[in-house]
Amino acid sequence: MIDINQHRIRTGLVATDDSNGKTGGFRFGALQVLAFFPDPNGWEHVIVTRLDQTPTWDEMCFIKDVFWEPEDLVWQYHPPKSQNSNVHPYALHLWKKLGFEFPMPPSIFKVQG
Repeated sequence: MIDINQHRIRTGLVATDDSNGKTGGFRFGALQVLAFFPDPNGWEHVIVTRLDQTPTWDEMCFIKDVFWEPEDLVWQYHPPKSQNSNVHPYALHLWKKLGFEFPMPPSIFKVQG
């Protein structure tokens, strides 16, 4: 388990301290993360960016494992273009709604490796 406080941004616009729990700004190598646990509407929300490219699948899996438990279901949305509010060209978002069971596809659709 990673101690996220070792990666916390402590100065500048997104500065927080350890008392903020999982909420705040964090750096994990090339990844910059803004996390809200929970936001005022009951969502857990993590924004992941890189300066040079969109985060990879493996990087998103790493961040998911840092902020959530292994069996937690979180998701990425692909919103309608008219409702997309990204202000960073390489940002991806992970979401979890507290108290909501997101449906899973049937297990027959799992990829066999």
